[in-house]
Amino acid sequence: MMASLWTSQDEIEALALLEAAQNDDLIGAMLAIEGPSETRARWCRQLLDRWAARVRDALGGQPLGGQLLALRKVMVDDLGLQGEEGDYYHPRNSHLSAVLERRRGLPISLCAVWLAVCQHAGLDAEGVGMPGHFIIKVEEQLLDPFHGGRTLTEAQCAELCKQITAGKLRWKKSYLDPTPTSAIIERMLRNLIAANARRGISDRLYRVVRLMATLNPNANNELMHARVSEEVGALRLSLELYQSVAAEHNGTQQGKIAAMRIPMIQNKLARLN
Repeated sequence: MMASLWTSQDEIEALALLEAAQNDDLIGAMLAIEGPSETRARWCRQLLDRWAARVRDALGGQPLGGQLLALRKVMVDDLGLQGEEGDYYHPRNSHLSAVLERRRGLPISLCAVWLAVCQHAGLDAEGVGMPGHFIIKVEEQLLDPFHGGRTLTEAQCAELCKQITAGKLRWKKSYLDPTPTSAIIERMLRNLIAANARRGISDRLYRVVRLMATLNPNANNELMHARVSEEVGALRLSLELYQSVAAEHNGTQQGKIAAMRIPMIQNKLARLN
C-alpha cells in the first residue's frame, strides 16, 4: 500500500520542496509539488524565461503607467493568461505545467506565473494573499491576474474581500501586506488538498497532505496526515502518527482527537490479524 502512496521520487520532491521554500523559490516549489518529469520541468522554466524576455523587451524605457500597460498586453492580450472560471476546483489549476500549457489557473497559480515573469523582467513584484483571493503588487500597484491583470485600489480590494467572504470579515489594511513565499506555498498546498479531496483522488491527496506535513510539521498538519493515512488504508502508519500527535500535543484539541482515534485504529488492526 505505502509503496504506491509515497515513493522514493516523492521523497526527493519533498526535499526539493523544503529547499525551494528556504530559498524563496516559488517556481521550484510548484514544480516539487506537481512532480513533473525533468523534461517537463525544464520546459516550464524555459517558457517562463521566454515570457520574461518578451515583457522586458516590451517595457523599454517607459514610465510606470506605460510599463504596466505593456505588462498586461504581453501577459493577457498576447499570451492569453486568464482565470479558470469553468472547472475552478480541478487540481490541474494548481499544477504549474498545466497552467502554462492551458494559460488558465487559480488566482494564486496565475499570480505565481506573473511574479516569476515580472521578477525576471526586472520589475519589483510581490504576492498579496488577501482572504479568499490572491493578487500581486507590481511597482507598488495592485494587479489582479485572475481578472485580466486589472489594477485595483485599496477600496476595490476591500469590496472584493467583502464579496468573497460574504461580509464575514472586517477589512484590514494588513490584508495587502506582502505574503512570504513559504505562506504562498502552504496556501497552494491547501488548495490542492481541497481539490483532490473534492474529487476523491486518494493517492494524490495523500501525497499533497504528506508534503504539507513535511513543509510545516505542526499539530494540524500531522493530524491531517494521520487522518488521510487512515482513509487510504495505511492503518499502521496512521496509528504511529496518531500516537505521535497524542504524545507531542497532549492536552490540546489535536492531541485529544488523536488519542480518541488510537483505540479505533488498534481495533481495526486487530481484526486484520
